[in-house]
Amino acid sequence: MISRRDFTKGMIITLLFGCQEQELRKIEGTAKFKEEYIKRYDIDFLIPIVDPKKEKYIQTNLEIYNSLALSERINFSRTYYCWNVDTKLELKYNYTLFKPLFEEIAALYGCDWTILAKIALKESNMSPKKINRKSGARGLMQVMPFYFYNLDPLDPLHNILVGTGVYVTELKRTRNHIDALEAYNRGYSAFREQQKVGELNYRFAMNILHTNLDRIIE
Repeated sequence: MISRRDFTKGMIITLLFGCQEQELRKIEGTAKFKEEYIKRYDIDFLIPIVDPKKEKYIQTNLEIYNSLALSERINFSRTYYCWNVDTKLELKYNYTLFKPLFEEIAALYGCDWTILAKIALKESNMSPKKINRKSGARGLMQVMPFYFYNLDPLDPLHNILVGTGVYVTELKRTRNHIDALEAYNRGYSAFREQQKVGELNYRFAMNILHTNLDRIIE
């Protein structure tokens, strides 16, 4: 028998985000399934990678990554990233590591990888450990924690997988990118309510669509 606490939690999630429990589990289940097809995983041996806590280490890691990625398709984006991005070099470093994941996961879901990268840039500034103390959203794409049961929202790969699942779900519901982005940001139920009364300003969607990713690597 479901507890009152779980019932209340389920009702709140449904009212705010328009998702039933089975929908949440489906999104994560799809993410776990697609994780098996990701080609790039971390390796921890015979490579002089260091924790990028200083700028000189970031630059060294970038050089190593660029040389390896071209020949061996190696990616160490799940271990040696900058936790919280504060400088342009840290942003460039994290974006370089995460770009292949955005590309590969977008291909698995059949969506535009640049949209995913722009969401991560807007939501967390490419900071995998970011937690919004007000809403509780977590990680690169600032995904709500109730989407995660068996996956880790602070793991960059898991966060992108689930975040992409949420975005694609909203895209199927709304059938256009602008509305999907607003529903992703606000939650579907809040999006629909604000749409009905004409309170949507589409600021989030417009910001995403007009973001220039090339400025990160300039």
